[in-house]
Amino acid sequence: MPSDAELMKIAIDDLNNSSLFLEDRLRALEELLTLVEPIDNANDVRKLAAWILGKACQNNPVVQKQVLDFGILAKLLEMVKSDAVE
Repeated sequence: MPSDAELMKIAIDDLNNSSLFLEDRLRALEELLTLVEPIDNANDVRKLAAWILGKACQNNPVVQKQVLDFGILAKLLEMVKSDAVE
């Protein structure tokens, strides 16, 4: 039986797989939602989401501008400084 972390990685891989049908990607999103309910798992997803966003911004001026325009960078910096899990 795979661990919750392994199941989250599988679900995230499925979400990122554009060759999957929409229904399969929705199923992966629902699975991820179930897995992030426990606080420890939510922290892992938060870290992974920030990492993915950082990768998406590398050498991509369009994404960099969106991150700044939507205030995402400021929110990420708040998350880094905070111990809160919400």
